[in-house]
Amino acid sequence: MIADVAFDAPVDHPFSYRVPEGLAVVPGQRVWAPLRGAPRVGMVVAVREGTDAALKPLARAADPAPVLGPGGLELARWIATQSLSSVGSTCAALLPPPPVPAGPGGHPGGGGPRPGTGSAPALLLGAGREKRLLERLERAAGPVLVVAPDVEASARWAQRLARAGRVARLDSGVADDARAAAWRALADGGARLATGTRSALLAPLGPGATVALLDEHEAAHKPPGPPRIHARDVLLERAAREGLALVLTAATPSVETWWRADSGRIAAEAARPGPWPAVTLADTRGILKVEPLTPPLARAIRETLAGKRRVFLAVSRTTSSLACDECGEVVRCAACRIALAYSRAAATLVCRLCARTATLPDTCPACGGRRLSPFGWGAERVEHAVRRRFPAARVARYDPDAARGARGEAQRAAAAAAEVVIGTRGALRLFGPATLGLAG
Repeated sequence: MIADVAFDAPVDHPFSYRVPEGLAVVPGQRVWAPLRGAPRVGMVVAVREGTDAALKPLARAADPAPVLGPGGLELARWIATQSLSSVGSTCAALLPPPPVPAGPGGHPGGGGPRPGTGSAPALLLGAGREKRLLERLERAAGPVLVVAPDVEASARWAQRLARAGRVARLDSGVADDARAAAWRALADGGARLATGTRSALLAPLGPGATVALLDEHEAAHKPPGPPRIHARDVLLERAAREGLALVLTAATPSVETWWRADSGRIAAEAARPGPWPAVTLADTRGILKVEPLTPPLARAIRETLAGKRRVFLAVSRTTSSLACDECGEVVRCAACRIALAYSRAAATLVCRLCARTATLPDTCPACGGRRLSPFGWGAERVEHAVRRRFPAARVARYDPDAARGARGEAQRAAAAAAEVVIGTRGALRLFGPATLGLAG
């Protein structure tokens, strides 16, 4: 037997290998095979009769069973064609890593075509769209998949859906073996509910499935790198092929989705008109130099916490600098000439470009003055001020762009349980519309 294997490489053709005795592989299954002198994981796209002693043999199967069925493999080919990518690169980007070591079980994902069984895609617009989506998903009888633009939103929706049953997480916020186990659980019926990001687009779904794409206008649904195609377009094609029920949500729909809704290809459902949030401007002159919380903001925080709702305080930068009160000079990196970042906790100065560290100076390097103080209200300084003003509140800092891996997951969990969250704009993903009472 000869197997044609596609690799994560910019080539539009598979490579042929000899299937050794005792190894059974089928299309849609990943295998280990030698390529350019090293073992690589590839996707079997075809198996045919024949023998050729000149061909290199496959090393072993990477999956105990195919992760893509015939329909999923055809969809991967369509994605590769539409995005001018290779099938191997498409599969590498949209599938979870293979289990190490491979365990028993597993079923193909992205089943065969089931045309004509689904309804027209729906678009939920405006305020309250997440609540309306949750109600739809809780009423769904079949499998449910929520595709989010980022890991934080995927984790938040996993918590929301948990009250309806076991939820399989298919995003990179969980360990690779947990993702592989979640993929198998979704395939064999062990889990009916799943959340994920772009890498879950080919997840195995049975008949009557419902797929939701959160915030379809977000750029994260079409990141750089192959396959260069929007998650929305993949799900629209999959819904047409397999008869899935597809629901899109958007605060500001993309031009493509708006055109589809305007032409009747998507059923749009707008929110009922409601009042706009109250916005208050605070005069910060003479205050921000010594205190980040203006009197109106401090009063609003106190009232929001008393009402058992959460507070988000946005900062434009994550660190502060050290400046001289006498001449205004900012302490800079000797090599890069940019302002050194000041850390109150570590009592050090760090360059954000070259990572050079320096101790806190006793005098100003420009004028020799002894009055040096932090300049700029970074997240750390704001947290210190909030804890001093509201000692009983649960306060956490969170910057999703700076913290990754286990440390980032621990920060995310702490921020999710906090009453006051301080961070950059990305931290807003932690809040559901019903829990956020104040943004400042």
